[in-house]
Amino acid sequence: MRLAVLVLTLLVLGACSRQPIGNAQGGVVTWTLGNDTQMAAAAQAHCNHFGKAARMAQTLETGSIVFDCVHAGR
Repeated sequence: MRLAVLVLTLLVLGACSRQPIGNAQGGVVTWTLGNDTQMAAAAQAHCNHFGKAARMAQTLETGSIVFDCVHAGR
């Protein structure tokens, strides 16, 4: 339940943004950022700030992508 509330909150906030919304654990890339390649690049750029790699966790019905930031090699 808490995860669903977090994802929903991130989606609402992310809809107004042109960059991923999240923290060192991961976040959400909204469909407004472009195609799948652009969305994956945005997630990776977000995780790079924390010295981590992006791992796509889920694609939502809205077209947004939920991602995790993981240490390289995991």
